Amino acid sequence: MRFIFQRDIPIQNSVYYFKPIASAGVKYISFNMANQEFKKDKGGFYRLELNNVPPIKEEPRMPPEDEVRSWGLLYYSSNSSLDSSDYWSRVGGLLADINDAMKPGKDSKSLVPQIIEGATTSEEKLSKIFQYARKLKILSFDTSITDEERDKQKRNKSPEDTIKKGQGFSSDINDVFATLVIAAGFEARIAFTGDRSEIFFSRKHAHQSFVSNSRYRNDPFVYNM
Repeated sequence: MRFIFQRDIPIQNSVYYFKPIASAGVKYISFNMANQEFKKDKGGFYRLELNNVPPIKEEPRMPPEDEVRSWGLLYYSSNSSLDSSDYWSRVGGLLADINDAMKPGKDSKSLVPQIIEGATTSEEKLSKIFQYARKLKILSFDTSITDEERDKQKRNKSPEDTIKKGQGFSSDINDVFATLVIAAGFEARIAFTGDRSEIFFSRKHAHQSFVSNSRYRNDPFVYNM
């Protein structure tokens, strides 16, 4: 949950109330303001207040808004003692497991020669693999099914599974592309990176929302760290 304190008008008094789930650990990160803490209030609520907040003025070539305005991020964590260094180390371990799962199988290896047939340069081979991946049905953007039907779709277990079905979610299609690229003799891996159009990445911000690869933002393992 994001708490925005600074806007395009001056604010005399800004107050947020939050009622946590009793069994869950809560963490809070503040940006561009003095460290503020939620204070216990009535009815099981916690209160966060900031007074006399000046307006934020948009200027030419200014950094992303989240880099300069006052705001905070509140989230649940199952491990309250996990610091930022440990957090990103664990995310790196998760990515290593994911990258291991993209190793080509029998179907991928037999399919690649057909896909890149006639290609002589690396660029041509990668382009043909890319075009193949684009032809797979992407359930994430399929307008022929409802959101409810999309949620009920059985998740593919591996890139090989996606190839057999000829369809998958966005992340599945990305994995197929990476797997076929590896099968063709190239190197490929899933990576996280910060989106500088939103906020500059910093390792001290231990939360998956600060990386632009949204592939695993809803992954329970990552979220609960």
